[in-house]
Amino acid sequence: MNSVRKRAPGNRTLACTGEEIARLSSELLRVDADVAPGDLEGRFVAGDVFEVAKHFPSEFVDLLILDPPYNLSRNFNGNPFRTKKNSEYQSWFRNVVDLLIPMMKPAATIYVCSDWRTSTLVFPILESRFHLITTQATPSLSSFSGI
Repeated sequence: MNSVRKRAPGNRTLACTGEEIARLSSELLRVDADVAPGDLEGRFVAGDVFEVAKHFPSEFVDLLILDPPYNLSRNFNGNPFRTKKNSEYQSWFRNVVDLLIPMMKPAATIYVCSDWRTSTLVFPILESRFHLITTQATPSLSSFSGI
């Protein structure tokens, strides 16, 4: 790694060494044709969800962890995401969720990661499509500036 960005005090993002990145990258599954559930079991899939998901089977997911871009302009390994107006981000997120729902088994669980800006945008979409049991917010240490 040539440059390491300074992280916010409460940031708990994991970092990998160059060797770990090389090893883990080689284990990523890149999908460009229909795949069977067994091909996906225990694997991490790399790619644009709108391109890869069309190749996934129906009702094979028990647990889905969805960590979408937090509506920030970022480049994800050559896949840029640009900040959108709130209504556009909601539409984008709705399309992602609607694309993934057919893959989930009827009793599947979904965990969705979001930040304080996007949680209010994604919650109504999740609430309209799933039976929500709980939502959990983890406060940032920086939010306690008086301590």
